[in-house]
Amino acid sequence: MEENDQPAEVRLPVGMAAIACIVCFAFVFGATKSAVVRLGVWWVELLIYALIPIAVSFVILYRSHWHLEMARVARTSRLILLSCLIFCSEFLFFALLITAMCIFVGLGRGHG
Repeated sequence: MEENDQPAEVRLPVGMAAIACIVCFAFVFGATKSAVVRLGVWWVELLIYALIPIAVSFVILYRSHWHLEMARVARTSRLILLSCLIFCSEFLFFALLITAMCIFVGLGRGHG
């Protein structure tokens, strides 16, 4: 095994946290969309739609046996940052995917 290769026990919690983040965001968005829109406060939307999936990712990472050798504060801080990174990367990926789909659909209609 090379130095850069990580065993499956290390990669698995990050993948599980990423999948849980996507599923949680979809569930929270679908379940609370009408209630949150009625509030009309943008920061409440941000709190609900971002913090709940980030918290779910963090709990999965924290409960795993990942980096138990680190001090508690350092490990917690690192896992919070990783949870935020997971959420932001998934959000960026889906935003780019939706943008690309809109562009291709627009181009398809223009040539049809």
